[in-house]
Amino acid sequence: GDVYYQAQVAMERLSADLASALLTEDIEFIGGSSDDSGSQSILLSFASLGHLVFDPEKDQPGMGVISYAVQPDREHDGHPLLLRSDVLYRPQEENRENRETEAFILCDRLRSVTFSFLDAQGEEQETWDTTVKEEETEEEEETERRLPAAVVCRLEFWVDEEHSVPFQTTVLL
Repeated sequence: GDVYYQAQVAMERLSADLASALLTEDIEFIGGSSDDSGSQSILLSFASLGHLVFDPEKDQPGMGVISYAVQPDREHDGHPLLLRSDVLYRPQEENRENRETEAFILCDRLRSVTFSFLDAQGEEQETWDTTVKEEETEEEEETERRLPAAVVCRLEFWVDEEHSVPFQTTVLL
């Protein structure tokens, strides 16, 4: 029951964040896979209207920069933890990339976390990056920055030491 509840909460949060994702001039949509290096790695980073306000006295509603990352759970044999960070977007703020952000555990007892991205033609991609490279801007035809049409989220949870159960959802953007 605990695994199903964690999966439900995680999928609902992922779905709400991704369903309200948007592309701005200065925030990229970047998605990929874990590098299995044993350290924290960011799997998704994007702008979203899904910003959560936990303390109305210190925070305010608006667009947020949301990131999902995995890091090994040192207490449970290094199984991945899925972390979520959510920072209110402030357009005038400089050095946004270098700022420390607090991430909260969305779920634990994971075996794996993967995201894939569907383009407008329905073809699945392992990564997505809206960053325009310098070579592309020099070409006659500039590449248009686009959000993926959908994101497939797969979470696999350990039930016990030998068995796991997968959960998957596809979120249209």
